[in-house]
Amino acid sequence: MVKMNHYTYILKGEISYIGVRSCKCEIDKDNYWGSSKHLPKNINETHEKIILGKFLTREEAIKNEIYLHNKYDVAKNPLFYNQSKQTSTGWNTAGTKASEETRLKLLGRIYSEETRLKRSKSMLGKNKGKNNGMFGKPLSLEHKKKQSLSLLGKPGPRHNDEIKNRIRLKLKEKWKDKEFREKTSNSLRDNKIYSFIHESGIKRNSTKKKLIEEFNLNACNLCWLCLNKRKTHKGWKLFNN
Repeated sequence: MVKMNHYTYILKGEISYIGVRSCKCEIDKDNYWGSSKHLPKNINETHEKIILGKFLTREEAIKNEIYLHNKYDVAKNPLFYNQSKQTSTGWNTAGTKASEETRLKLLGRIYSEETRLKRSKSMLGKNKGKNNGMFGKPLSLEHKKKQSLSLLGKPGPRHNDEIKNRIRLKLKEKWKDKEFREKTSNSLRDNKIYSFIHESGIKRNSTKKKLIEEFNLNACNLCWLCLNKRKTHKGWKLFNN
């Protein structure tokens, strides 16, 4: 087994760099000039490489690097190329600022149209049918009730513009029907007490207005429920009515 040599070094110049290295050759003959993306490509021509310490193990060398990084505060110090500090568990980038482009990339807002199409195609059909982890595993009534209760009173999913336009056009067509328009308007104004039951087992004897306010329901959809135009709305239905 080839013995590894471990050392810490500084690439000294107007702006310096402190690093750690393990190599198979003799340390003084190791032609290594760092692998950080922050270093200039011609650093071997502009800087002097100085060995700071030699160690028997990689762990000892890393401990020395951590000490030096903390001593000179290399992540914040403008006199060092290091943009992060070595730690016992990994790299610490505290004190550094990402560029606007990097932040946007991390937020996922800078994908090109071509990249988005590739991602979309790669995911196509992956979670459908037999590829879905829940395929062939029907949910129990208890599980359904828990899901329903967790969503109770919360707003529904946000639709994209295309779906919003389709819903808007559908409602617009329905609203042209005079009879439907009068029934819906009268239904919103009445103070009749209805008996409602939720799929989770919750019951309410309430007017439509109070139920809408209590559970953040859609007024139009609840009116249609009361007019027998739909069977349920967000898990609610009529009983003994």
